[in-house]
Amino acid sequence: MQTINSNSQTKLIIQFIVQVCKSKKKIYEDNLKSRIKRKFKITLTSVEKFFQDYIKKEYLIINDGLVSINILANPLRKEIFRIIKQYPGIYFNLLKKLLKIGVNQLLCIGK
Repeated sequence: MQTINSNSQTKLIIQFIVQVCKSKKKIYEDNLKSRIKRKFKITLTSVEKFFQDYIKKEYLIINDGLVSINILANPLRKEIFRIIKQYPGIYFNLLKKLLKIGVNQLLCIGK
């Protein structure tokens, strides 16, 4: 077993968590930790440290042992949400202009 040692491995773990949380309505913290440990062949200590870090960053939310993802932890998503809440029915091009980002960046924010 090894520890989480690179940004690419961290990204793969995050993608795995997102995939699991999307495919299952409910996933328990212990179940998810053991799946990550098996899939990425890393120590349980590393997985627990990863969870602690991402709970502090408010990316992961643990409620009664269930894991969910905080999609508003992403600053751009949070800003999009704020603008849409402030201007319901806003046109896509105006949203793009207010955010000062390109079309592709705005379209890919959900991926």
